[in-house]
Amino acid sequence: MCRKYQRFIGDIRSIGGEVIALTSQTQKQADTAQETWGLDFPVIADPSCELVQFLNYKKYVNSVIVRDFIHNKLMINGTFGGVAYKVGMIQPGVVALKGDDIENLDVLVTWGVTPTEHNMGGAMGRPDPETQVFKSVKMALNGDYSMSKLAAVQDDLGMNPEGQLGYLVWALLISNGNFWKPEGFALSGETGELLYGSTAGRMQRARRKLEMALGVVALSAGIVPRFTMGALVAYGAYFVSPGGPLDLLRQFFRAKL
Repeated sequence: MCRKYQRFIGDIRSIGGEVIALTSQTQKQADTAQETWGLDFPVIADPSCELVQFLNYKKYVNSVIVRDFIHNKLMINGTFGGVAYKVGMIQPGVVALKGDDIENLDVLVTWGVTPTEHNMGGAMGRPDPETQVFKSVKMALNGDYSMSKLAAVQDDLGMNPEGQLGYLVWALLISNGNFWKPEGFALSGETGELLYGSTAGRMQRARRKLEMALGVVALSAGIVPRFTMGALVAYGAYFVSPGGPLDLLRQFFRAKL
């Protein structure tokens, strides 16, 4: 998401604006991401989440902070690639502010994701930086605030991981972890880079792996049915075991509630 703002940073600055990225990870990880992505704007660490909580308190933005799993080493290592958080994980959000008095700023645009099954736990449904966010900022600067609050994706819809869509999300997370463990479509804990290209690209690869796996199982069932059944039973036992994929998935979605 940050890299898209880099593409038109000149246009933003031409109207007197600036971009500042905020993360609840460490400053070292923030610096690494800035260098890796080639960002020409500050990337600031807020591990205590104090700044985000202040922005929430002033109602400048509705930024969800996921806290429940931060001390769960199984979740951190099993699902989030070793990324650790001091207080909580800030969910994606955007806010454009204008003014000199921090207690009474003009909100040009505000958006913060509420993780639901419909946006894959916050991985989808984000506004386009140029065609939606920047356009809305320019409208607000001209006195038109009709698009300032991107409320459709900011409403608290809750999260219900049940149902067809919920199970598809689970399957994609498992597929993304090569069926050994669920793995989110997020940043690497070591470098701040996406592990394999963009979030959308990883989701597409996860879908293809899932389709291939189902095809292999179907083919194997037709050729060696007993072996296939035995393998499926063994995998099923691992899947539902303590600390297994199902356990991690339930903890992940419970933390997002």
